[in-house]
Amino acid sequence: MSEIHIRGTLDGQLDLLDRQIVSSDGLLIANVDDLELEERADGTLIVSGVLVGPGALGRRLGGALDFIIVNTWSRLTGRDPDDPQRIDYAHVSDIATVLTVDESREVIDIDGLETWARVRVIEALPGARDDRETSTPSTEPSRLGTGPAQAGDRHRFSQLAGMRVVFSDGRVGDQVTDVRFGRGEPRGHLPRLVTEGLVVGRHTAGTLFGYDRRRQQGPWLIQKILRLLHRSTGHVAWSDIRSIDWDDNVITLSTSELTRLDDL
Repeated sequence: MSEIHIRGTLDGQLDLLDRQIVSSDGLLIANVDDLELEERADGTLIVSGVLVGPGALGRRLGGALDFIIVNTWSRLTGRDPDDPQRIDYAHVSDIATVLTVDESREVIDIDGLETWARVRVIEALPGARDDRETSTPSTEPSRLGTGPAQAGDRHRFSQLAGMRVVFSDGRVGDQVTDVRFGRGEPRGHLPRLVTEGLVVGRHTAGTLFGYDRRRQQGPWLIQKILRLLHRSTGHVAWSDIRSIDWDDNVITLSTSELTRLDDL
């Protein structure tokens, strides 16, 4: 079994989103635009798939960009706007600075935003396509979207990250800025990524780069300033979550306070 090269826990936003995905022969496929999360009987969530391309990225961006990107992609491809391209987690063979899958590029029919834009938009313009550079796609079907049978409801990471939290005493807190995963039992090549907790704070400068939780991140002065801005950021264990309302985007906690990230 391959080993995840990031030690300890993984934070979805910080350690997985926007990483490049490469084929077994080292060629670029796409970026991680979102993650698919599947509910389990014990109330935890696992990463069941990696979502890629405009259909995934648009929903994550939200607002007008969501409408423009997803609907344009849907019309040009004929796919349902709520059905983005996915790679089942069982086909992820390694997680390091990039995510590696277990198929060669010639049989993979999944493309990220950059490739989709080049093929569907730029090369469609008169005179933009150079036929000498075209290649015949493989007729062998890709298996990247297939995996173990679905056991529970599936959701997107981008919906969970952004939900508002409500404490046990009724106070409304900040929002989820990241989801922390630990390693579970095997699924395909790697251990399952199982939710261990949430990082809760404000979506301000530095959140996406880990300044709110990693002491050695970046230059000393910037680190100190941004950690001051994120002084209210904390962690809540998954066991302290009472309920998740996926329709109203609210998480109710069974605790009245967060754990300081420095105390973990």
